[in-house]
Amino acid sequence: MSLIHERNRAIRALIEEVRAAKAEEAGETPAFVARIKNAVNTLSQRSELFPIDSFPIKLNTHAGLYRLGEDADRQNALYITGGIYGKVQTQPHTHPAWVSMGAVKGLERNRIYQRIDDASVEGQGQLEVLEVTDVVPGAPAFIGSGLYHTLEVEDDIQTLHLHLYDAGLDDPANSGLPVFEAPDSRNYVRTPSAVQRQVVSGVHPSTFGEVSEALASGEPLEVIAVDHHNPLLEKLVTPRRVSLDDWEASSAGLQGSPEVPVVLVGQVKAVELAAQRLARLGYSYFTHLR
Repeated sequence: MSLIHERNRAIRALIEEVRAAKAEEAGETPAFVARIKNAVNTLSQRSELFPIDSFPIKLNTHAGLYRLGEDADRQNALYITGGIYGKVQTQPHTHPAWVSMGAVKGLERNRIYQRIDDASVEGQGQLEVLEVTDVVPGAPAFIGSGLYHTLEVEDDIQTLHLHLYDAGLDDPANSGLPVFEAPDSRNYVRTPSAVQRQVVSGVHPSTFGEVSEALASGEPLEVIAVDHHNPLLEKLVTPRRVSLDDWEASSAGLQGSPEVPVVLVGQVKAVELAAQRLARLGYSYFTHLR
């Protein structure tokens, strides 16, 4: 089996287990938390599926964030994130619901907080530390609904961590959530609307050899060119073509399946925008031939 297909199959297995846990457990019970952490940990231990070169730090930043899979309604969204020691530190923030993390490589320190004020004054609040959790290989974490956390990369290597969200980062439910200036600050601002935030996750690169292997495997694979021609690739396969400027017409008839991985071809920004739109059509896992 090709690396692209094996990775997608493992991602699908995690998302299917999340769906099953939601259906079979009554809320964020200890049993539910254990199932989610186990699912994330199981995938994060498959380090052969996540070579560091496939998830690079993005240009002019200290981190990289790539979507690996999600449901068409933006639920059960899995990302992989990389960071550099001492360069990744986030402000205390919360999410619409729970989040779970697992380490492929390196240490990500999560400081988890609860809010202890009565929320009676807009823009003012107070946090209290609940615990500090180091997410390292074999030690996943779970942050429950309503809690806050900060992230710090605390390792002398480029790290790789899986982040699984009940609601994806581009879900409208992420709008209007408090973000504190600092852990000891009483001041917070609210996250802007989804339109204002324009959250666009990365699409991780694959090599020509990896794509050729996937094509040669005989397993289902969709190749979509986004405002782009690649003569070398087109000797192997005829891609479906879409245009961001004529999206409705060029994407007509596309109906994705989460079981079928997608290779996107084009410029980075165009590919990222196309992946976000294609995810609403039922596609789930994308990789970018560069």
